[in-house]
Parts: sequence; C-alpha cells; structure tokens
Amino acid sequence: MKILLPDINGIPSSYYLQGSPILNANVGTNPARVIFSAAHVVSNPFSNNDPSGSASIDWEKTISFRHHLVDMGLGIAEAMDTAQRGNGLDWPGALELIRQTKKELPNALVANGAGTDQLDLTDLGSLDDVRRAYFEQIDE
Repeated sequence: MKILLPDINGIPSSYYLQGSPILNANVGTNPARVIFSAAHVVSNPFSNNDPSGSASIDWEKTISFRHHLVDMGLGIAEAMDTAQRGNGLDWPGALELIRQTKKELPNALVANGAGTDQLDLTDLGSLDDVRRAYFEQIDE
C-alpha cells in the first residue's frame, strides 16, 4: 500500500507500507467483556496551523477510522488523555471529537474521557473548581 506523506518542504512524497493489514476482523460479541479502542485522531499535515495552537484534524479520515473500529466490534474510548489530549488536542478539540463521533456513530459504544484541561490554572480558587471542571466534561 502506498500513502502520501509530506516531506520537509510539505511536498507529498510516496511511502510504501510494509506488512499486511488485518482485514475483516471482528471481535464478536461477549456480554462479559467490552473492548474499547482509544483511537488517535488523523491530523491534516498540509494545514498552515501553528503546532502550538489548536489541532488541525482531518475529520473525514478521523471519523472514517472510527467507523472501521466499530465495524470490527470495538467500542470507542474517545478524548482520552493517553490517545489524544496528551498529543496536542485541547478541550475544545476533544469536545468536537466527542460530538462528531456520537453524531456519526449514534449506535456505537462510546466512552468519553474527562479531565480538567479547560481550566486556567491561574484562576483556580478551590477544589470545587476542579470538581466543576470534571462535571462539565462528564456532562458532554
């Protein structure tokens, strides 16, 4: 399989993947176990986005990958700090990811991560501020 990746100048160049993809895999149903995939987002490498700013996401590819995972029988662990947030996705981006995934896959099993990354640390006054931040994200 050949994919196009940007070189150092942003010009697409061919890269050939090695190995064989897993096709038509399905984990089946087992009421005793649910398997979640903490799927990464697909970035848009050709955007003019500042790397220190909001993430530049290729939404079509990101949601397409989630459809693929659900078709294999997996649930989606969305907006987790280990898969997305620790890699540049801020709370507004995580919220959009949650909303788009739930909109595009309304019958999928989706579990959302919750954190406090929307807080401005200079404005923290008490533990109640931290609790409210968690509940704000849980309510999504």
